Amino acid sequence: MSATSSRLPGPPIHPPMPHPDSPNTHTALARRWPRRFGWLVAMAALALVLPDYVSTRRSPVGGPDDADLRVRDEVIAPPQDGLYHLRAAVAVLDLDEADVLSLNHMLDSGSAMPDARARASLEELLDRNELSLDGLRASVEAPHFLMPEMSADEFEFAPEIPLETEQLVDLLRVRALLLAGSASWDPAFESALDILRLARRIEGAQRAVLTTTMMSVGYRADGLETLRRLVAMAPLENQQARRWAEDLRAYRSDPAAWKRMWAVEYQQWKSLLGWIGERAAEESRTRPERLAEAEITHANLNALRRETTRTLETFAELTRTYQRASDHNCEALGEMRFPAPTDRRGGGAIASDLALDINAPDYRDFFLRRCAEDTALAATQTLIALRAFQHDNDRLPDVLGELVPRYLTAIPTDAFRGEPIRYSKTDRLVFSPGTAGLEPPPEGLLAAYEAFRDLRYPIEF
Repeated sequence: MSATSSRLPGPPIHPPMPHPDSPNTHTALARRWPRRFGWLVAMAALALVLPDYVSTRRSPVGGPDDADLRVRDEVIAPPQDGLYHLRAAVAVLDLDEADVLSLNHMLDSGSAMPDARARASLEELLDRNELSLDGLRASVEAPHFLMPEMSADEFEFAPEIPLETEQLVDLLRVRALLLAGSASWDPAFESALDILRLARRIEGAQRAVLTTTMMSVGYRADGLETLRRLVAMAPLENQQARRWAEDLRAYRSDPAAWKRMWAVEYQQWKSLLGWIGERAAEESRTRPERLAEAEITHANLNALRRETTRTLETFAELTRTYQRASDHNCEALGEMRFPAPTDRRGGGAIASDLALDINAPDYRDFFLRRCAEDTALAATQTLIALRAFQHDNDRLPDVLGELVPRYLTAIPTDAFRGEPIRYSKTDRLVFSPGTAGLEPPPEGLLAAYEAFRDLRYPIEF
């Protein structure tokens, strides 16, 4: 028996470890370190690339430029969510048809205050809905405002904001005017400002989508119109007017919120069109008898899939354009370059039963609405300062420069021009040419250009 075979079984014998300070140790570590570093780099790259691969697997078209504004899943406790409080406020609204008529009459009556009987009725209406108004205040003070995310098969163009929110906004407008009637100017201003706060929360909501963001533009218009009516009645003093005007500066539309909106809108369209393509493939795979009954061929379904893919490609390019334009004023709208329409038939006609006219939507007129409301905000700031100047000097200034720096830190900017808003003492008017100097209008925007031409804000004090 050899010496080797007579050895008893035991733990494996390892060579002795070198001393940490020996030259051989450093050489071994130097050889291993590049390999370990390479693995770290590879794992980091995989961690970065894998989410994008998963998110774009349905369609490899890609997405908007702003990757940091992608939709992210977040879990937020209901009491911290402004939309939760808004829905709770709507749930306890107590309005009947007669109440709505009273609200509309008050809001349509210009700056005139209601008589004693109508005023008492409106005050009772506000008292009855105090819980709703408290809920609305909670919604604008909550730390988050989270929209639900729709799945592709539930895709529809209905807003997540309850439609009854408009009635809540009307209640706030009436409250502001009634407070002004009793000379409670600062509470009246805060009530009108709550409307702008709500608009900003909706516009900046996580997962905000197009419909809800455009509702925020409408609410901003209501809040600014209410403020202009308050200004016509309030004997504003210097410091008070300066605070009001400076507070309003924060309520210009936020380019980052609009970029996020376009990113979410793109994701929704990507989900919808991907779902359509997948359904077409599923029909061709699993229900050949149904295809025969409907006389729809595989070529038809492939054409539909090509159509949805090309539409998504076009919309991805549009989304990049919209996101870039979000940083600019409306005078740059005519310079925006949009993809030319393409023949989406893919070389084969789609059967009439499947002839979906899928067109990438043109949202350029929404930029005009946003710019119109930002210009209205600039005009409202200017009217506040003019009212205080008139209160102090018993006259209007000859030029807006007289308002700076005592009443304004700077003359507010006309969003359509990127320059100071205009003023005429003779005509008692704050105004903007709007789209008047942006000729010729881009193709398809003639009606929208006409709607926002020569914006005028009369001085009613």
